[in-house]
Amino acid sequence: MKKTIEEKLQMCKEHVVEGKSLSHICELHNTKNIDDLKYLVNLYKRYGEEPFLNRERRTYRRATKLLTISRIKNGESIRQVSLDMGLINYKTALDWVKKYDKEGEQSIQDTYPRKNYLNEDERYKKMIDKKLMEENERLKAEIDFLKKSQSLAKKLEELTTKEKVKVVNELRTKYELKVLLEMTDIPLSVYYYQLNAIKNEVNKYEDIEKEIDYLYLEKHKKRIGYQRIYIELKNQGIKIGKNKVLEIMRKKGYVKQNKINYRRYNSYKGDLRGLKENLLNQQSLMKKQEQTYQCLELKKKLYIYLPQ
Repeated sequence: MKKTIEEKLQMCKEHVVEGKSLSHICELHNTKNIDDLKYLVNLYKRYGEEPFLNRERRTYRRATKLLTISRIKNGESIRQVSLDMGLINYKTALDWVKKYDKEGEQSIQDTYPRKNYLNEDERYKKMIDKKLMEENERLKAEIDFLKKSQSLAKKLEELTTKEKVKVVNELRTKYELKVLLEMTDIPLSVYYYQLNAIKNEVNKYEDIEKEIDYLYLEKHKKRIGYQRIYIELKNQGIKIGKNKVLEIMRKKGYVKQNKINYRRYNSYKGDLRGLKENLLNQQSLMKKQEQTYQCLELKKKLYIYLPQ
């Protein structure tokens, strides 16, 4: 049965620290490879826990491989050479020798170790942790996107594609671009198109916007509207329309747009004359049901007395 790195390290500690025999350890951990356990114990006695830890970061260089192959070719023991090189599995050196014999010296290149073996429970746990981390990252990205988008959108309106791209570009350093594009439902091509458009666009009203900020915030302390701002800009010789001043001030939130509550057209104007007091107690106002009944009776009589 295949063992993980942590289980191999635990077996070495049981023999070296606790003094258990190798055969007893093999029975406890349900394994029969006592020779492999001897090699691991010798590796642990020589280097400690270092070969067993951070295995994913370890790189096997080409020069090290060629030196290992040459020593084995000269008649040295594979286990001893592997132990000197600090290999956690002596069969790795044997694979290098087979590849050298089959494909030649050019086939020996730098390699990076594979990920540590995980049993079924550890694989399932790692998969769940990865999903939770991705979901957590997505939720953080959504929260940051909402904060940024609220600062951009002064009104409670839907953001345009250009505004979404601006927010995504700001959050790109913190989160993956793929997550942000899925969240905002923007295709990759549209994102790069809008990004180039934003870089190339020039705000020709930038100086006028700064002057409006000065006049509205500093000079008049938010006490004047867009018409007075337009007059002052005109007096300074700045050529700009009144509606453009209103648009800039609305964009900055200096002027609120009054909402018009539209009502559906109805020609009824109400009871203009009013009801007069019934002094004679006349029954001129009949109920709707009685009126319908009388109309039906009248139709029947007319039908009967019409000439044939």
